[in-house]
Amino acid sequence: MRAKYERRYIRYSFYIFLLVTAVLIVYKTVDNIIGIIDSIKSLIDYTWRLLLPFVIGFAAAYLFNPYVMWLERNLFKGHISNRIKRMKTRRLISILLVYVIVLGLITLCVIYIAPKVVKSVSDVVNNIPEYYKRMDTFISDISEKYDLLTVYDVSQYAERYMTVFIEKYNLQNIDIALSSVMKGIVNITTVFLRYILGLIISFYILMEKEEFKVQFRKFFCAILKVETVESLEGFIIKVNQIFSKFIIGKAIDSAIIGVLCFIGLMILDIKYALLISVIIGITNMIPYFGPIIGGIPAVLITLFDSPVKALWVAVFILILQQFDGMVLGPKILGDSIGLSPFWIIFAIIIGGGFFGVAGMFLGVPVVAVIKLLLVNFIEKRIRIKENEGI
Repeated sequence: MRAKYERRYIRYSFYIFLLVTAVLIVYKTVDNIIGIIDSIKSLIDYTWRLLLPFVIGFAAAYLFNPYVMWLERNLFKGHISNRIKRMKTRRLISILLVYVIVLGLITLCVIYIAPKVVKSVSDVVNNIPEYYKRMDTFISDISEKYDLLTVYDVSQYAERYMTVFIEKYNLQNIDIALSSVMKGIVNITTVFLRYILGLIISFYILMEKEEFKVQFRKFFCAILKVETVESLEGFIIKVNQIFSKFIIGKAIDSAIIGVLCFIGLMILDIKYALLISVIIGITNMIPYFGPIIGGIPAVLITLFDSPVKALWVAVFILILQQFDGMVLGPKILGDSIGLSPFWIIFAIIIGGGFFGVAGMFLGVPVVAVIKLLLVNFIEKRIRIKENEGI
């Protein structure tokens, strides 16, 4: 009886010890919760910096793969294919050609396009006080002509706003503003090595992608059923089709729109045509809202120079976007997403709210993938219920 009591006492004592230990751990955890959160953030940040070259490499390989495959299929035909029979050699040449083209385009942008865009931005920022004076004179003339005191109030409000804007961004001294830009450029160059390493990693991913596929398939077959692996493969293929068609197709579509915009603005003799075209091309990547986001600054930039030309720019961009939406976009993208306008707008708003501009763009294919998951789940459940009914 005494031995039984002692065992029960030891067991209860052990439970009490565990309870006290758990309470102390929880207390210490809550007491140092800020430090723990900071440590977790530091660990996540360090892990992200460590894995960033691999993320860049995978992303670059994913974007370059369609072009590599196209060159591999179409470049080596006829007599050339007889000389180059080994798949590795064909793959190597295709990858090198894609890299040369991409690096050439980047070099072209850095040497010719980027300096002109930076100069245009600098001119616009430097001329903001002059633009403000013109607008103030224009508003004052209208207010005097039509005796609109409310317009004069708007002018006073604009004056206060412009003063705060200039002081906030230190636009009174353009040299200081450009100095801040240069500091940002210097900070960007500190991660340049990671991007170079990422491109090197992407090269090996493209060269050995078939081997990677085989290895991953063996791994999943070892831990999952073969039917599950085959179903997973089919789902990954559909996801890849959604993302590749949308991202690559939208990039090609936006590049064409940017070039057409530049040609049209040059014909119209619009100042800052290159800057406006870059804005239109980049914002065109965002479905539905992209034309509005890009059109507003384009019209405003031109409005400072000439109100009449600003009207022409607005009309031209409207026509260009209609051409993109009705002709060029469907021709390049087709029905690559399979979402109704409601869900596209939903994806843009939610994605933009959480992740900014990148979320506005990537939210559309992500919602398309979620829709695919839901459709597969619903169809699977319906089949199960039908079989149970039988």
